[in-house]
Amino acid sequence: MIKKIIDAELKYKECFSEFKDCSTYSRYSDLKILDMRAHNNIVIKPGISEELKKEIILTEMNRRKAGGYDFLKVISFDSIHQDTIDKFTIRPEVDIYDFMIIESRLSSELKTKENTTVRIANNSNVLSDGRAVDIEANKTGMGEDFAIRRIDRKIEVYKDVNSPLNLYVCYDHERPVGNCELFLDAHIAKIEDFDILESYQKMGYGTHFLKALLSETSKRGIDYAYVVTDHFDSAKDMYRKCGFRYIASSTELLFTL
Repeated sequence: MIKKIIDAELKYKECFSEFKDCSTYSRYSDLKILDMRAHNNIVIKPGISEELKKEIILTEMNRRKAGGYDFLKVISFDSIHQDTIDKFTIRPEVDIYDFMIIESRLSSELKTKENTTVRIANNSNVLSDGRAVDIEANKTGMGEDFAIRRIDRKIEVYKDVNSPLNLYVCYDHERPVGNCELFLDAHIAKIEDFDILESYQKMGYGTHFLKALLSETSKRGIDYAYVVTDHFDSAKDMYRKCGFRYIASSTELLFTL
């Protein structure tokens, strides 16, 4: 199952980023939004030694500096030892992310909320609603300018009819109150960028939204779905209540160059 998740994670990244296999790691680059860390990073392959991890990071750090970039983001599906991190002259920000998984069939056990609907953003009206929700939900945390550039970049992918990634929007009556990406791989689905507007949180919209997304994955014959959460994110409580369970973690290092 962990291999399926890793495979899906890498395929999801390829929706936005150019991919280069560097043998022991992979490099992802999105030339349309160079300052978006989620689209511009390296992923160290599982099973790599600590010494080789250090060499990989130093190589990419020098390459990024030479290219005029001001950051290097490193993702590893194995842990990175603190001793390895301590050897770098630039101290990175370290984040741990948890993968939580659920069986799609459990959608039948989740509650619905009256007058609430979920729609795929396959037309301009729903796409516009999803865009507005995304900006409102994220502008405080990342700045409005970046939030706009970020969602507009993502919309390019949503509009591609051949993309396995779609945007869904949750409505209270006809008012958009949440949005979320659903990425469908052959064996597993990824629920990503799940947002409910602050004034509508803890009112049942999130559970209704998850039920609709899991129902969609079940219809597609996909048995499992997963989310990625910050290790200390309070949203994990909602996912647990809905039936998600922890399965693995990843480590991310962010170097400011």
